[in-house]
Amino acid sequence: MDVLDAIRNRRSVNRVTSKPIPKADITDLLNAAMWAPNHHFTEPWRFHVIANDERTKMSDFVADAMEREAETQGDITEAAIAKVRRALPR
Repeated sequence: MDVLDAIRNRRSVNRVTSKPIPKADITDLLNAAMWAPNHHFTEPWRFHVIANDERTKMSDFVADAMEREAETQGDITEAAIAKVRRALPR
């Protein structure tokens, strides 16, 4: 597949699976991502791999922050918070 086909056929998927990804695949993806062009040739790469129990901690951390914000802002629903808490499979 050439680059234009890859761009045209790319699709975002808003689902996360609990199926583990082999470490070699993650390494390959991160190595490929480092070759992506950026705006000022500064290579400001920051990658975070969240796996295992850290997935639960991450979704709980974001949901807890949303709850605190909802107390002061009032524009975040309980349904939105619950959705974030379930975002990363446990």
